[in-house]
Amino acid sequence: MVKYSIRRILMIIPLLMFIVYALFTLTKLFPYDPVIQSLENKGVDFLNSDGLYDQPIYDAEFIRLGLDKPVFYGAITPSKTTAILPSFQWYGADNQFHSWFMGLITLDFGSSSIDGSNTLSTTLKAFGYTLNYMLPALLFTFLLAFGLGVLMGRHPDRLSSRILDVFFYSLASLPVFWVASLAVVYLTTPLYSKYLDVFPRVDVFVNGDIPMTYYTLPIILVVIFSVAYLATQVKNIYIDIAKSPYIDSLKARGLSHRIILMNHMIPNMMISLVTIFTLTIPVALGGSVVIEQIFNIPGVGLLLLSAISVSDWMMVVPIVTLIAIITTLSYLASDLLYAIFDPRVKQQLSDE
Repeated sequence: MVKYSIRRILMIIPLLMFIVYALFTLTKLFPYDPVIQSLENKGVDFLNSDGLYDQPIYDAEFIRLGLDKPVFYGAITPSKTTAILPSFQWYGADNQFHSWFMGLITLDFGSSSIDGSNTLSTTLKAFGYTLNYMLPALLFTFLLAFGLGVLMGRHPDRLSSRILDVFFYSLASLPVFWVASLAVVYLTTPLYSKYLDVFPRVDVFVNGDIPMTYYTLPIILVVIFSVAYLATQVKNIYIDIAKSPYIDSLKARGLSHRIILMNHMIPNMMISLVTIFTLTIPVALGGSVVIEQIFNIPGVGLLLLSAISVSDWMMVVPIVTLIAIITTLSYLASDLLYAIFDPRVKQQLSDE
């Protein structure tokens, strides 16, 4: 198991390196001048008497930021001797990507292009607000989806299962932002009825002082929409396994349904559910943009939307990096869980 885990961890290193290089390329495509932003953040007066850029100040900052260096470790250029084969030039570690990458390793993501604040600190603070409602929402989602899915799969012809089927399919067809907006309008104010005013109203919080009760309605919405999809998947997986010949043989041996479910069906269901559940984490994180925008939660989703809307591109980098890391760790967790639930992987590990 240890060797398997090490191999899986080593396999994600090329993926992480590709993500890092993609982020670096993205910073080069951002529609802003890093020199001007740096001078503005430091409060340097770089305009001359004519209202134009003071070229010596600009050039000095350009060199200080290392923008005069080569972009990458090497470059392919047209050959000076032949028109067929290109020429490769090696620059070594003295390049922009190396400096930027070493900054990431030391957790130096730079300063905001708007207010000069530390982008990493701001991102981690916002991520804390996202975790306040995302963690309990995912926990309730997995528990409810598994329980309801098994119940619907065990008794697919019952009226309650059919009602849940119709409800889940109908809910999955509705836009999340529309339902969330209706919930805010009708369930957080006494405007329409005092009996509907059951959740805290959407407000602007000072100094990030958000009571935990404020997250109740966002959690409910995330759980309902996630369960609508996952419970249906669990039901389908349960029905497929229940129709397997080996389940019929276990019933013929006189084993109770509880023993068959706990010892045979659930372990086999987990092989398929591992992928579905682990991929729900990055999907839910991506959907935080809608929830946090509607409920005014200062999490990473709202921070990303705000940074893009005001062209604070330096703030986008740590947010995208965090989302990429969480997505990669979700894939890694899926691979490691396969080693626990999949007997084929277990057999392969025992043979090594």
